[in-house]
Amino acid sequence: MLQNRSLPPGSIFPELVYADLAAAAAWLCSVFGFSERLRIGDHRSQLVFGDASVIAIGEAGASFQGQVSHSVMLRVDDVDVHYDRAVQGGARIVRTPETYPFGERQYTAEDLGGHLWTFTQSVADIAPGEWGGQVMSRIDHQPAAKKIRMDHLSLPVAAYARSRDWYTRHIGLEVEFEIPERQTVALKDDAGLTIFLYERPDAQGPSTCTLTFQVHDVDAKYRELSANGIVFEKSPQKLFWGYGAELRDPDGCMIYLWDEKSMREKGN
Repeated sequence: MLQNRSLPPGSIFPELVYADLAAAAAWLCSVFGFSERLRIGDHRSQLVFGDASVIAIGEAGASFQGQVSHSVMLRVDDVDVHYDRAVQGGARIVRTPETYPFGERQYTAEDLGGHLWTFTQSVADIAPGEWGGQVMSRIDHQPAAKKIRMDHLSLPVAAYARSRDWYTRHIGLEVEFEIPERQTVALKDDAGLTIFLYERPDAQGPSTCTLTFQVHDVDAKYRELSANGIVFEKSPQKLFWGYGAELRDPDGCMIYLWDEKSMREKGN
């Protein structure tokens, strides 16, 4: 499933309507511990809590006027196929499929209980700033004593430029920043976790480190990397840790690759 930076993390998003959006977002952050991810004008706010998300909507920005105080948004792989199924099943269609500037194609239907559901498919990866969204600070409002999160990993490599190019080209990490005079580069994944690669001449050789990366399709990734000359120690198969593939980076660090669907269907 395509990841769109304009959509919050998760697959299902409650959409809650408030009379005062700014006050509601501030209250949800300070009282319930949410963090505001994205503000869209004065009518929508994306709030996150761990890997869950909720969308707060100001009354003026509600797509459905009247007594509706909430709806639910659900991500699907193909919104048009889902729409056809809903029509055949007799759902009342409130809004037919339409593609929006923020990279989502959506339709809305009403269920048998009168609840509104918006089904959305990511059709493009659009930066929020391209359509007027404002990225907000993701401040954790949990008390300091309860805060704990992984900030970054540091990995010694024999030649940082070689490893930088290998991880960006083959694994798909992005360069966050680089300090050439210190022979160090910071790479990040789609979830924001950073790996620092720092040069150390004696780093070459077998490593006790193992890095595990989730990909969209491990079989497709295996074919892609193999075509680029990457040699795998183990092709995609059921292993002791689940279904996936194993390879090593230029310094001998073990890499595990897996995807959610294959792990669920073949990993047990």
